[in-house]
Amino acid sequence: HLREVAPDEPRRDVLLDVADRYGLPVLAPPIPRTVRFAEASASGSSVLAGRKTKGGAAYRDLAKAILKHWKSGKALPTFVPEL
Repeated sequence: HLREVAPDEPRRDVLLDVADRYGLPVLAPPIPRTVRFAEASASGSSVLAGRKTKGGAAYRDLAKAILKHWKSGKALPTFVPEL
């Protein structure tokens, strides 16, 4: 079981919860939560549309890592919580 985290660590809390609850690795780097995701959803646009958003860049980086893994068969980097 993973350790409890302080309430001021919401992103870390979500990552630990996913890893613990589902027993799944969390791919690294984690996607940051931004208000742009809600705005994109509300307007029907893609979070990838904004080239300069942290979230969009993180999704593009993750997609590149997945493609690299798919082509090479090398392991994907995962988030490892500090306990």
